[in-house]
Amino acid sequence: MLQKSRRDVAVDDPPRVVDGLQAYELDNKTFDQLRKLIYDISGIHLKDAKLQMVQSRLTSRLRTLGLPGFELYMEHLAAHPEELTHMLNRITTNKTYFFREPKHFDMLRGTVLPELVRRAVGGGLRTVNAWCAASSTGEEPYTLCMELSRFFAQHSGWSVRLLASDLDTNVLAAACAATYPRSALDGLPSGYASAYTDPAPGDADAFVIKPEVARLAQFRQINLMGERYPIRSALDFIFCRNVFIYFTREDRDKVVKRFIQLLKPGGYLFLGHSEVLDLKEFNDQLRFVGNTTYQRTR
Repeated sequence: MLQKSRRDVAVDDPPRVVDGLQAYELDNKTFDQLRKLIYDISGIHLKDAKLQMVQSRLTSRLRTLGLPGFELYMEHLAAHPEELTHMLNRITTNKTYFFREPKHFDMLRGTVLPELVRRAVGGGLRTVNAWCAASSTGEEPYTLCMELSRFFAQHSGWSVRLLASDLDTNVLAAACAATYPRSALDGLPSGYASAYTDPAPGDADAFVIKPEVARLAQFRQINLMGERYPIRSALDFIFCRNVFIYFTREDRDKVVKRFIQLLKPGGYLFLGHSEVLDLKEFNDQLRFVGNTTYQRTR
């Protein structure tokens, strides 16, 4: 029996239609190819159970491109490297809100920032260099900007710089806009909304981060599995929360070792509350200080 050509399949076996739209099916073989590509690019490790999630999130992209199936989408990715960004933007998860996991911000204002002031009194520089390595739509870095603004309003003469990065270019664009629905104000402590936000022009149901607060953060796309990070200054603290739950342990430890090299001795690393490190892997360069927070020891 002669095999059907791709054109024969398209004519003789029309795609399944659901609610007037073509329904795309991602088979196991193509899913394996796709998740290997995603892992190679980003370090994100997708388990077998994520097949339906990937199929759902990429279906709209196949419709936009006019492709009949995921097999041809793999060919399209190989021929059009710029599509990788669109693909990763749809795969990544960006759940976030202001003051998420608040104990970390308690640690920041109660321990980390006062330590920096004490070092400056002893002759240290009046600078803060920090990195929020998974900024998503901006709620986390802007929470940090609020805390930095609040603290250093009582300590003049300081230079504060916060690098905020993400792999997903769509969420970075949203973060740069610094505009959020009024319902997001519910996560802010008392007094923070009036101090650090303004009503959004022309939209009664939204607010914006005040420009003098928002400008503390500089947003960039950074792939944690990339060859290099565009960071030249030693860092006082790094927030990288709820990212490593998508990484293998080996890749997580590899990235943490890179973080250690970027931190100043005494600098802090904040991870998500479900992300616990085995300190034996880091040659005593980190110590646990509570609430999935670690300090570089040397």
